[in-house]
Amino acid sequence: MLVHTPMTGAELRENYRAARERIERAAQNRRLVVAPGAPTITPIPASLIGEDAYAQLLGAWANDISIAWRPSGRRVCEIVSKHFGLSWREIIGESTARHLVRPRQIVMYICVRGFGYSHTQTGHFIGNRDHTTVAYGVRCIVTRMNGSPGFAAEMTSLMQACGC
Repeated sequence: MLVHTPMTGAELRENYRAARERIERAAQNRRLVVAPGAPTITPIPASLIGEDAYAQLLGAWANDISIAWRPSGRRVCEIVSKHFGLSWREIIGESTARHLVRPRQIVMYICVRGFGYSHTQTGHFIGNRDHTTVAYGVRCIVTRMNGSPGFAAEMTSLMQACGC
């Protein structure tokens, strides 16, 4: 016979933290975004994260986190390249031609600010660029958006097209 022993507050907090870490790791492995404080949740298969974590996810955390898919960097590249009449390969290529740099920086901005990819992750799928290059690209887009309402509107429509 299985006997349930009550847990102390410290044990409950530790179990909660460990289960949350398992869910977040599973979410990252499946390209999911875990957003703290969101009011809704989309269930994921129990086989992915384990029965205990799944039960906690559906029960106690129903009002605590939200899980949603985010697109790959390549998908963002495809959407932006279509907008500018380029191929996604041109955007991730090595060329520093002016007509390619701005769309590349836009992809960087959308991946980092819109979908929460790190600078390193973004640089990896945009032609293995350094994280500092991505940070610079994001800053360039922010500066341009602050100076040009028309460009800010264009960025808003591109981000909506990408699913932000």
